[in-house]
Amino acid sequence: MEFRLSTVETFLESVHPYDGLPRAEFDRVVRALVRHEVSAGSIIYRHGETLDGLYLIMEGKVETRNASDAVISELAPRDHFGERGLLAGGAAATSAIARMDTVLLLLPADLFHQ
Repeated sequence: MEFRLSTVETFLESVHPYDGLPRAEFDRVVRALVRHEVSAGSIIYRHGETLDGLYLIMEGKVETRNASDAVISELAPRDHFGERGLLAGGAAATSAIARMDTVLLLLPADLFHQ
């Protein structure tokens, strides 16, 4: 899938809380997002690692697991993950694994904290 800002804009306009941002802030978020393609079975991050930001699923599925490797959640498009770790000092509170080929949008940590 080709990465186009218009595609990201259309997608984000359907995702809360981005759909309620003032236009200037919305545009700033769209420009800051980093697209990642992740293959099925790939580890996105491990428990305790420093997080690069907040992840938003555009396509695919992601599973999060706790430190004991128990499944916490199964996430799908429009779901986000990583916020717990970002709010608690930046270390991942879970591990995240792609359950199928997945397209993620990463909101960098510095923008998340603004």
